[in-house]
Amino acid sequence: MAACEDALVRSTYQFNNSVKNDWRLATLVTQSVWDEARHNEGVSAIIYGVPIGASYSDYKTRVQNLMQSHNESYSHEQLLNIAWTGLDPNSVTAYQDCLQLEAVRIPGLHVGVRAADRSSILLLVNWSQPGAGPIEITWTRPTIEGQSIPVNLPPGSTTLSVPRPRAALNLAASYRGFTSEVVTLTPLPPPQKGIEPTDKFRFVLIKSASGDCNSRTIEFRDRYFNQIFTPTLFYNCSYIDWTAGESTLPQIARGIGLADDNSRWALVRVDGDCNGRVFQLFDKQTQRTHTITLGGDNCQTINYNGHPASPDGWLSKVLQRGGLPLR
Repeated sequence: MAACEDALVRSTYQFNNSVKNDWRLATLVTQSVWDEARHNEGVSAIIYGVPIGASYSDYKTRVQNLMQSHNESYSHEQLLNIAWTGLDPNSVTAYQDCLQLEAVRIPGLHVGVRAADRSSILLLVNWSQPGAGPIEITWTRPTIEGQSIPVNLPPGSTTLSVPRPRAALNLAASYRGFTSEVVTLTPLPPPQKGIEPTDKFRFVLIKSASGDCNSRTIEFRDRYFNQIFTPTLFYNCSYIDWTAGESTLPQIARGIGLADDNSRWALVRVDGDCNGRVFQLFDKQTQRTHTITLGGDNCQTINYNGHPASPDGWLSKVLQRGGLPLR
């Protein structure tokens, strides 16, 4: 039901599920949901895989750019059908709470969707009236894909499983003057197209850079590899323009080997100092992280000045010291 759509968004973008990073659902995000995410998570918030931006208008512009770049467009009803697949029918969510509260707030006959997957949809049917007993309802259509929809309903909440239709249809129930909401059930669109290596929104800032030209640390997520990077860059002002706005992250990604096609490895994190350093390196071929520990001689044997991932940069020296292949 429409009153619970914001709760549906909150219940799907914040948790690990099949739609958490589905940017297509970002068109469902309202100003209210955006304000709440900005207040709770700050400027690093990500809603359906899209950075929250400086304002709600900025967020909507990012979503529109994604739609245009992928040449995709879906109806509101199709997007709801995608979002329902991100719900766990066995968990209590803000969305399911909302469905129940609406049924209590307005007694009568209500129909909503509790959860769904690619082949089936769980309907949540509520019947409540003072002194209500079992009833026999009438559906706007008695079958879906040849399967009859149950009509005998006890008072309270009932969950019914129906097949996902091969063509979009509207469904509602009625009983002696009571008529439920209309729910639109659709086939699922194809899965979202993956993020391309050159995607404008591939890199998402998590934590702004701290430090200076001698040493800066920044945290961001790469949506292509679905990996978080927290690299420390030494003597960085010679190859990173920190005033470049949105193009700064792509510069950093190239600097650490992440967006460099000639580099197999990318720098994930550096801990320690000249007395001993620990490097976490991401292998783009196997998509696994490796750790290399260097002792107190690391500053004497490795020159940390300049572009880490350049052919003669210090990243290759770390790999050699750690016994990892360069290619």
